[in-house]
Amino acid sequence: MEQLILSKLLNNILEIEKKGTITIVSSIAGYRGLPNSTGYGPSKSALNNLAESLYFDFKRFGVRVCLVSPGFIKTPMTDKNDFKMPFIKTTDYAANKIYDGLINKNVFEIHFPKSLTIILKILSFLPSKLYFSLVGQMTKYQKK
Repeated sequence: MEQLILSKLLNNILEIEKKGTITIVSSIAGYRGLPNSTGYGPSKSALNNLAESLYFDFKRFGVRVCLVSPGFIKTPMTDKNDFKMPFIKTTDYAANKIYDGLINKNVFEIHFPKSLTIILKILSFLPSKLYFSLVGQMTKYQKK
């Protein structure tokens, strides 16, 4: 219900302004289901879907919708993880990528690090049986 109210409010404001950017921060964990992300990944997947829907709703008003999908970023939250985090990056790295994407590029999705996100994007096209097998093998021994 809150999303519907927010969407209608934004719709009214942005229809008048005819400009602006809506930025939604999600995660690469939202691309497809991953081990150790039962509580985290589904909410990020929902944000991805929301951003895509908003893109269509606000494009007609000249409002840009941008989805930010970072990989692992070293923060107090990731410090608590008990699994390996490939290609983990600093908060400065993430801030620079987000700033560059929002200011210097006209893209829907800002995703990084590319060395990880490209792999996950390719895996997301696989049939479920193959995806589960490959991801299961790749993460089988990922506990620290």
